[in-house]
Amino acid sequence: MKAFAITNKGMEDLCKEEIKELISCKNTEEKETIVKFDFKNLEDICYLCYNAQSVEKIIYYLGECKVKEKIPENEIKKIIEKIKWEKWLNKGDKFRVKCKREGEHDFSSQDIEQNIGRIIKGYLNKELKLNIDVELDAPDLIVYAYVYNNKLYLGIDFAGKDLSKRQYKIFNYPTSLKGTIGFGILKFSEFNPEKDKVLVNLFCHDGVIAIESTLYVSGLSVNYYDKEFIFRKIKPLKDKNWEKWFNDIDKKAMKKIKNKICAIDSDFRNIKAAKKNSKIAGIDKIIEFSKKEVDFLDIRFKEDSVDKIISYIPSVSKRNSEEKLKKLYDELFYQLEFILKENGSLNFIARENDLVKEKAERYFKLIREKEVWTGKKKLYFLQFELKKERPKDYKIIDKKKK
Repeated sequence: MKAFAITNKGMEDLCKEEIKELISCKNTEEKETIVKFDFKNLEDICYLCYNAQSVEKIIYYLGECKVKEKIPENEIKKIIEKIKWEKWLNKGDKFRVKCKREGEHDFSSQDIEQNIGRIIKGYLNKELKLNIDVELDAPDLIVYAYVYNNKLYLGIDFAGKDLSKRQYKIFNYPTSLKGTIGFGILKFSEFNPEKDKVLVNLFCHDGVIAIESTLYVSGLSVNYYDKEFIFRKIKPLKDKNWEKWFNDIDKKAMKKIKNKICAIDSDFRNIKAAKKNSKIAGIDKIIEFSKKEVDFLDIRFKEDSVDKIISYIPSVSKRNSEEKLKKLYDELFYQLEFILKENGSLNFIARENDLVKEKAERYFKLIREKEVWTGKKKLYFLQFELKKERPKDYKIIDKKKK
């Protein structure tokens, strides 16, 4: 059996890594914005719906075809006629088609939904005599069409909702990150819960990175407080004892956590928002929150004591001029050089990368960089490690603390 996950453009490798961590799967394949993979049983993809942090959708794979100017109805019909629909629908059940479309096309998502819905209904009722009808609000099955540029992927939606949305995000920062991006930078950092004992989230804003990191370490599902999934009513799974299934998974979470996760921001309003969001997520007692200016990081942390530093770093904006940002970065990288372990790493999300790289260069070496997209907005993931030697003029220029 095959399935595919939809994720942020640029995060396909991180998504694939997470899927392989969560379930036993082979023959994974990355395409732009999706990861295709084989799996053993339907419960595997239910488990991904409940636990995966890098995905927007988990779709049981039915087929795919090329898309040009028009909707490829003949190709869609061929896919539909090969499916064993009796496995998924009882006589008299209801279904609907949902579509997400990205790229330039001469048709809309609604056009796709209507066309595929008409084809499926006609085939099921005429050829299979299933007396199936369309139901938009409470269907028994959701057929999902994902159109990305010149490809149409067809499958069965196992979640029935957008898995990138977070229930805990009630108190938001103006440029808040999606949960998938917050988790993505954690995976990009190559964080290892067994080895990396101290993780610091600077400029924590509304707490997304710290919360996603803590959920990952604790094993608590990001959907712990929202267990409504359409897979609970899909025909081959509807008789399963789902309450026991969820309880068995949840019991394994929140074991004794040995990692120290710190969320730091200079604005008390951000700390307050992050605390409230983490409480909604159920992990507020695990995260250590601190209101601290960049200048005082060496007071909050000992020298050579932090394994991973992760941050959505400030960029030039109406509030932050380039000159103001240069001063902030100078002090920031000075402080981070002091608290970071020799084998640790800095991991930043940035809206602009040139100034960050320029200012980091004094103490740090850029080792990895990738572009990640959230909608139509491009972000940069940057990873730095300490240079082997401090600058020769270090003591002359930096007079404060060392």
